[in-house]
Amino acid sequence: MNNTCIIYDNNEVYARKLLSGFSERAESSFGVLLFTDREELKKYLLDNNPAVMIISQHGYFKELEKLFKGQLCILTENSFIAEDSCIYGENTVEIFRYQSIDKIFKKVMENSKLQARGKLDFREIIGIYSPIYVEQRTAFALNIAKAISEKYRVLYINLEEFSGLDEVLISDNGTTLSDAFYYYRQGKQQSYEKISSTIHCYEGVDYISPVVCAEDISFMEIEDIVGFIECVGKGGDYEIIVLDISTAIRQSWRLMECCNIVYMPIKNDYLSCRKINALESYYYSMGVDSIIKVIEKVRLPEGENAVDKDFISKITASGMYRYVKKLLESSLFTNNIK
Repeated sequence: MNNTCIIYDNNEVYARKLLSGFSERAESSFGVLLFTDREELKKYLLDNNPAVMIISQHGYFKELEKLFKGQLCILTENSFIAEDSCIYGENTVEIFRYQSIDKIFKKVMENSKLQARGKLDFREIIGIYSPIYVEQRTAFALNIAKAISEKYRVLYINLEEFSGLDEVLISDNGTTLSDAFYYYRQGKQQSYEKISSTIHCYEGVDYISPVVCAEDISFMEIEDIVGFIECVGKGGDYEIIVLDISTAIRQSWRLMECCNIVYMPIKNDYLSCRKINALESYYYSMGVDSIIKVIEKVRLPEGENAVDKDFISKITASGMYRYVKKLLESSLFTNNIK
């Protein structure tokens, strides 16, 4: 049985959207093939044994019982699907077709042996993200990177459009994350040697100076950002990467899926609480509520360690640093680092 997912649907527009969505989410961890012609599908199945087939309710035909032995996913037009009862056989699951691709993808993953890329293939990733504005968030993220650098090889990457950190995270040779992204798009996983020229170090923390052009963040495909992080993590032999994730990133939740933990600075006022509730409701509606399990909400101390030009050099003398050290000591994340 090969590590492939087959999509068969004679509604070509719908099928191609499903193919595109599944290919993006698989990220080369398994193959995805599309068929809209029954005879072509039969020919393929005579010589191949894919792990999963997604087929429309009206496209199902009896010969499949002999031709295909893997996991069969029937796209049904009935949203009221009874658990554990399917007229198509034991190794079959019914999935409502008129819902988000994320939900369909999640259902297929839950009912098959296919494995999509989740955590990246190196040590650990810490994310810092919040849908609300918290003044001390940048100071918190930099303190996280500094505190962890005392024990581990760490890289800090700021993914904000307008970070304001150009005088804090200085680039000696003028290169920034904009250049690093460019090198990655040119050479993908073979680009680390060039990307390494954009990595700088100060007070034990490796970092890449933030972008100079906002569109280098907002127009960057999420697949490329994930691939870039994996390339840098492996190439630089980093044990931990700290990601300061901005709301400018499209589908930022897909980046959060790669994190072992996401620290989410929060506030107690009415609107901030409503924004957090809206975010969680969105994750549930998209079928990606597993992200909520890796989120650790934090209320940051106010008036501590304001960021200025000399921030890094005096970082360990601040109240924020003491707060972060205590937070990390009690965190399940740091306790689970091997």
